[in-house]
Amino acid sequence: MRLSLPVSDFNLEHTLECGQAFRWEKFGDFYVGVIHEMLVKVAFDGRELAIETSSPVDKKKIADYFGLNEDLPGIYKEIGKDPNIRKAIKKFHGLRILNQDRWECLASFILSSYTNIPRIKKMIAGLSKRFGKRLALDNIEAYSFPSAEKLAAADIRSLKGLGLGFRAAYIKDTAQNIASKKFDLDELEDLNYDEAKKMLLSLKGVGDK
Repeated sequence: MRLSLPVSDFNLEHTLECGQAFRWEKFGDFYVGVIHEMLVKVAFDGRELAIETSSPVDKKKIADYFGLNEDLPGIYKEIGKDPNIRKAIKKFHGLRILNQDRWECLASFILSSYTNIPRIKKMIAGLSKRFGKRLALDNIEAYSFPSAEKLAAADIRSLKGLGLGFRAAYIKDTAQNIASKKFDLDELEDLNYDEAKKMLLSLKGVGDK
């Protein structure tokens, strides 16, 4: 499916390469990544996002993922009162916060402990290929991030075999908590910052940052 979205105050490179997500790769003038269970190609010409997906999707879902409904000028006006933040705004203008799948985002940052971005990407790609669904678009192949249920049932040795090391136990434990509904990620939406942070810190592998 192909679609386009008019966008202002947006920088695709800053947004996808700032370290907030680990599923995007650049190929020439476009990026390829996975959003939920869709393989996505995206390019930006300074005015419009040109998007191609492996399955049907409405524009609202794409706009929500890329944070396009946020009032970025209004946010800049408020946070730009700080001189250091003003410098960051100037350097990274157009960087949007992605609205990623909560489980995938949580698991990705548990994997990010004491390592670097290339290795994080490798661990996520390994988990996805082993336990996720195959996705295809044109001649490109990728895999969806596995569900909490899949990783909760995974053998710890299989996880370690994918290079997770000590993180394997954290991922499995957190996946079991989420799969069993002992921990509900949707509850975070109704909490204030301090309450949500306290709840997240109760999970193994989640620490202060």
